[in-house]
Amino acid sequence: MKQYTAEHDWLTVFQLPSCAPDLNPVEGLWSLLRRGPMADTAFTDSDHLTCTLCRGLRHIQLRPALIEECLAAPACHSLHRPRPEYLSNSLLLSASSRNTRRCPICGTFSMSNIHAVIIHHGNTDAKSTTAPDRFPPHASCFTWHSAPCQGEQPEVHSLRRRADPLFNRRKGSVLAVAAVTAALGLVPVGTAQAAACNWQQTAWELPAGTTKGSLSATDGGRYGVGITATRSTTWPYGYKDKRGTLWDNGKVVLRLPVDGPNVSDVNASGLIVGNTFTNNKSTAVTISRTGTTTTLPSNPAWGGARASVINNAGDIAGTAQVGTKNILVVWPASAPGTYRELPLPASVFLTPRDIDEQGRIIGTNDSGGFVTDLNGVWHTLATKGPNTDVTPWAIRDGRIVGGVINDTSYAAVEWNTQGSVVRTITDGALEGRAIGGNGTVGGIAYVGSTTHPVLWRDGVVSDSLSAVSNLFSIVAISADEKTLIGSDPDQPVQYTCS
Repeated sequence: MKQYTAEHDWLTVFQLPSCAPDLNPVEGLWSLLRRGPMADTAFTDSDHLTCTLCRGLRHIQLRPALIEECLAAPACHSLHRPRPEYLSNSLLLSASSRNTRRCPICGTFSMSNIHAVIIHHGNTDAKSTTAPDRFPPHASCFTWHSAPCQGEQPEVHSLRRRADPLFNRRKGSVLAVAAVTAALGLVPVGTAQAAACNWQQTAWELPAGTTKGSLSATDGGRYGVGITATRSTTWPYGYKDKRGTLWDNGKVVLRLPVDGPNVSDVNASGLIVGNTFTNNKSTAVTISRTGTTTTLPSNPAWGGARASVINNAGDIAGTAQVGTKNILVVWPASAPGTYRELPLPASVFLTPRDIDEQGRIIGTNDSGGFVTDLNGVWHTLATKGPNTDVTPWAIRDGRIVGGVINDTSYAAVEWNTQGSVVRTITDGALEGRAIGGNGTVGGIAYVGSTTHPVLWRDGVVSDSLSAVSNLFSIVAISADEKTLIGSDPDQPVQYTCS
């Protein structure tokens, strides 16, 4: 590190004392995450952890006031008296720049780049700066999973100074979006429809002796899968005895061993898909309602495989590792004992998100969002505007919902199976997460400065879910749209319309 610093005169490094988080503004952001979306959560797997982190970071990214507050402490001004508004500008630029390292799961921007910008600008004064207009990629880059990046290094950043009009316009746009969103809330006056339901919460059962449950996926009706665990009251704190769990109508019917398979999805027959590890190699598997594990067929050339999603017909989609990249694989129900390697471009980051009853698969890869059928006829999901990141979450009968975010805005979006945008929902809408049998979309939106679950119909708020916890995360909507299934902080729950 000393050698790297000596060879790059544009880089200024401050040696902070040990155990002094008040001197590092980023610690304030981590504190917001720990007290917010990560509080009291037993994570099912690394993808669950990553998505929760990304959701929290996206919330912070879109609320610049939170960043300002983290920079407002007196200790933050002691490092050569940097101007807090200038540091905030740097944070905003890094957090909204397409060229930062993105989360492989949902595209939110990497905190490591925010660190780099703060260090670079910590000793910079707007009136007399010697910082170059561009600086080289990081010598060491880490992904969200705390492992060295397997892909390319981040692209070169463009660091614009406070005097740069383009920089100021960009900051103004971000602040304007946040202000307008807070002022308008969910939708413009007069567009929200009256709530048609009185939603009653029913908590799902937890196994005896456990204190925590988290839902990963559901068939939208009878079955759900996730993990259950016990909160540790002694050091080391956290959760222990974490096990994959199957619920049937809210009752626990299967709890896998501690070293058992990881569970990802379940269909209406109670068939679970996931992966297990043998000799440090991941293997795609199915698990029956009684706990019988069956290995799915694979190519010996694969470095590992994982089954991610399954539909009620039994079609399964997942990923396989080939070298340093991943490919999309399907195990079709129409040809048991076989698999297909679909011709999507191999990607470092590849995550199948959902599969509908017609076998159409949605997910994210290095290029953004995609939709494909079981034969590999695929389309990229269209974006709105430049530098836009796309995250699809659910597909039902050819309708796709998710979210988009770019340098200055965010929205929930609906696409068709050709990848074209059908509808963009703005004015506070963050992302669609589930689709009901009659076309209602469930997702997340801002109510003031707080995220809250909400239902839309034809792009208009049909139910603001005011009686539902703002911490409720919608996983699925039943076919008759009378039940919302998901997780509150401590266990799976469902809300039933009455």
